Amino acid sequence: MAKKVLIVDNNPFFLETIKEALMPLGFDVESYTDPIKAWDCLQKRDFDYILIDHIMPQIDGSKLCKYLKEDPNKSKTPVIIMTGVAIEVANRVKEINADAYIAKSPIQNFVESIRSVIERFETKSDVNSLRNSIVGIEKIYPREMTKELIEIENHLSQILSTMKEGVIECNSDYKVFFVNKSAQDLLGITEREMLGKNLFKVLGMDSDISIKGMFPSSEAIKSNENISTQFCMNLGERTFSININSLNTGYTDRGILIVFEDVSELMQRINHLSIVNNFGKTLTAELELEEVIEKIVHEFNNLLPSDTLVFLQNKENTINEFFVKSVVGINNRLTPGNTISSNILLKLSEGVTFLYLKAHKDIHNYLKNIVSDLGYNPERALVLPIKFQKHYLGVILFLNQNKDFDERIFQMFEPLINFSSIALENALRYRRLKDLNIWRQNYMANISHELRTPLTIIKGFNEILCQKILKDEESKQVILNNMLNEVNKLVRLIDNLLTISKFENIPSFLKIRHAPVDIHSLIRKAIEELKKEAESKKITFIKAFHDRPIKVEGDEELLMQCFYHLISNAIKYSKTNGRVEVSTTISGNLVYIKIKDFGIGIKEEDLSKIFDKFYMIDAGPNRTTRGTGIGLYLVRELINLHYGNVQVESTYGKGTTFTIKLPLSSTEFLQ
Repeated sequence: MAKKVLIVDNNPFFLETIKEALMPLGFDVESYTDPIKAWDCLQKRDFDYILIDHIMPQIDGSKLCKYLKEDPNKSKTPVIIMTGVAIEVANRVKEINADAYIAKSPIQNFVESIRSVIERFETKSDVNSLRNSIVGIEKIYPREMTKELIEIENHLSQILSTMKEGVIECNSDYKVFFVNKSAQDLLGITEREMLGKNLFKVLGMDSDISIKGMFPSSEAIKSNENISTQFCMNLGERTFSININSLNTGYTDRGILIVFEDVSELMQRINHLSIVNNFGKTLTAELELEEVIEKIVHEFNNLLPSDTLVFLQNKENTINEFFVKSVVGINNRLTPGNTISSNILLKLSEGVTFLYLKAHKDIHNYLKNIVSDLGYNPERALVLPIKFQKHYLGVILFLNQNKDFDERIFQMFEPLINFSSIALENALRYRRLKDLNIWRQNYMANISHELRTPLTIIKGFNEILCQKILKDEESKQVILNNMLNEVNKLVRLIDNLLTISKFENIPSFLKIRHAPVDIHSLIRKAIEELKKEAESKKITFIKAFHDRPIKVEGDEELLMQCFYHLISNAIKYSKTNGRVEVSTTISGNLVYIKIKDFGIGIKEEDLSKIFDKFYMIDAGPNRTTRGTGIGLYLVRELINLHYGNVQVESTYGKGTTFTIKLPLSSTEFLQ
């Protein structure tokens, strides 16, 4: 029976020449110019000898030889590498691990070399030496251009091999002829498993018409049109970004180059940002407390379904007494409206965003009074405290009988809780604002006092002037200056009262203008308007702004009033030759604006009261500055209207820092 020989060479001339040389010797010869078809044939049939061209488009000879030698069923078959670049890369060729190497010398010498090598295999004559030499190499000469081209090819091959992106090359029928290491790692499939096979079948997508429809058709690849397309595709639980471009494979049949990378984490982050953004928009659109709580429960339940979800609202001025506001899912005696005692918040460490309890004993330790009213013993519990500034507003409990929670959702809790706390605080403030009767009683008493005081002073000074007691002009001027100061105080008081009147009226509150406001521009404007006051005390401004513009949704005029008042106070209470620092930072979806002075500071006992309406700090007999007592109150209320808050830190005698926290605009946050 004739021995079978397979020849693979992309040059038809060499194929015919080798066939004509071997067939008269009684060999059954099969030949291919396409290495993909040759590889397909090798998976189905066995041969006695395999002759492969070293360098070919698509799949080169060294790769075919490597995979044949790794196959236990093919490893004993002699593989002979034919190379036209033997003298240029002689040492590298012999690293291919073939059974013999033949140089592509002038055709007559080449044919004789092939016959000689096969005859030595047939007679088993010193075949081991064929692994360490290149037969016929003495008949060819080095070519410098060939060397350069080979070096370029090796360089490009190294680049493809080390790219972090996956790279796959296919012909027009989507048969794979190159897979880099990153692609193998990303797909969990070796190049040998994919080589010569249909890409869609290898990836299990052959029957998925929707996915195949994203890829260019075979007809489009074969045409002369340039292909360049990009899309994202889900494969299992991962998402890949795919780039496809035309590829000239060296044949008349064109191919494609597929470059892809795993963008699952990026897509997950985008999805999380979208969820957080929509969550915030949904909550901040409501003001009624019951509706805000209902939306918080609804949104969290959609995000993280559980057997039971409980919303507990803190009783005012307590940390361990709660109202049961909402219960969703399985429960027994937990009824909305009931009160319940629990030390859960007292047991939480400072800075804890959430607490995940997986042990039965931990659940009973933290939630003893709560789980006792459930109709089952939960094995998993998730605790989300809702905190605004330094006080707790409530807590959300997720309870499951036995299944774990999806921990991938946990990374979204911090911004979601921030939105929830801001929405709850605003709803609570809104509820307080609706109770106007008590407010009006105090309002009239306080405003009468604030108006009477400067008027009394003006009246007294005026009487002195009318009686003509003072003779010298200097004393008169002092009194006139004092009267002017009291008039200015009245003007500021009336201006602030007009603003308060406007925005404590509920219909006006609901019509607050919301437009993108550039925070940095607003601060610069406030500093410029206070330039004379600062220069009179030789105050230096130090600005430490975030490295890009920051925008919030709000009313530019009202925010300007807040910045102006805080910076004015910083100048007013700073010492001569002092400095005022203004900085902006971003954390999550919030912007932090700090205004810091190094002046007289505020006593600790006054810190909790300075935002109260009409509250004025007693600076003692040496007091040199006066205020209206409503400026900081107005700042706090206006910032609250923008879904933010303002905090103060101070060391008496060393200075004060006011920090405004505002939510970024939705477009700014997504960037």
